[in-house]
Amino acid sequence: MPQHHYLQPTDRPAPSRTASIPVEASSLSHLSALADAPPLSRPDPESSYTRKGLLLWLVRVPDSQDIILTTLHPARGAPAATAADIASSLYYLHQPTHAPGSATLIRRSPGSGEQRNVAQFSRAAGRVTVDVLGAGYERLAAVAAPRPNPGARKPLPAVFTRVMQIEGAGFWERLRGRKSPPPSAAAADEPALRRHKKRDYVFACPWGTAGTVEFQDEAGGRFLKCKYYGAGAERSTLLSVAELKSGGGGHRRAKSATDMDDGSGRGKKGKLGMLIVHGPGQEVLDLVVAANMAACLGRWEGWGRERGAVGGA
Repeated sequence: MPQHHYLQPTDRPAPSRTASIPVEASSLSHLSALADAPPLSRPDPESSYTRKGLLLWLVRVPDSQDIILTTLHPARGAPAATAADIASSLYYLHQPTHAPGSATLIRRSPGSGEQRNVAQFSRAAGRVTVDVLGAGYERLAAVAAPRPNPGARKPLPAVFTRVMQIEGAGFWERLRGRKSPPPSAAAADEPALRRHKKRDYVFACPWGTAGTVEFQDEAGGRFLKCKYYGAGAERSTLLSVAELKSGGGGHRRAKSATDMDDGSGRGKKGKLGMLIVHGPGQEVLDLVVAANMAACLGRWEGWGRERGAVGGA
C-alpha cells in the first residue's frame, strides 16, 4: 500500500515508525470487541499509538445515498460498491439525507454477517447531534452523568450524546477571505495557537472530563484531522484523518451529500475518500467514525453548493 506522509500521527510521537503506519485490517474481530467496550476513563495515548491504524475506504452504494466503510481497496474506477464490497464492509451508513441531515451508522461483522445500529446523527442549523448506541456507551454516559439523589427512582439507561458545533471560521468563509467573528469569552481563555487554527466541528470530551475533540481541515479542505485536546493543552492527540474526494468535474447542483459527481444520483466514481483511525481513536471507534461521517457529509454538501453556484444551476 502506498505511504501517505500526511497520515502520520505527528501531533504526538508514536513509539516506533512501524506502529504509526496504517494497514488494511485482515482480522476485524478484535476491533469489534474493542468498539463494544469503550474505556470508562481516558486511556494513555502513548500505549494506544502502538495499535496499528485502521484504514477504511468510503464507497458509495449503488442506486442509493448509502455509504460503506470497508478495509478492502475498491476496484479502480468502479462507479459504486459491489456486492462483495458491501459484504466485507465494517460500517454501513444508511439515508444520509440532505434535509434534515439524518443518518444511521451500522457496524457489521464481515465474517458472520451480523450487524447492528451503533450510532445515529442528525444535522440542523450548523449543529450535529450524535447518539452512540450500545451497552458500552451507556456505561460511558453513566460515568459522566450526575449521581441520583438517595431514594430516587432508578434512572433509565443513559444515552451517550455529543453535540458537534462549528467553531472558528468555517472552510468556505476562510476560502472567500471573510473575517472570523471575535472569539467568545471562553475561547479567549484558550492558548493563542489553538485560537488561530483552522477549526471545524468541536464537541466535548468522550469521558466527561475537561477537554474537547476538534476537527481541523487542511490542504484546501481535502483532509479532515480529528484531534483530542486536554484542558488548556497546546499539544493534541491525533484520533483520525479523513481524505475526501471532491467529486470530479460535474457542475450541476448536487441533490444530496453523496451525489457529488454529475448531479444524476449515479456518480462517475464510487470511491468517496478514506478514513484512517489511529490507535487512540480506536478506543472510541464508533463515536469517531460517526463524527467523521457527519463532518464528511457536511463537507461534500458544501462542495455541492459551490458547484451549483459556479454552474448557475
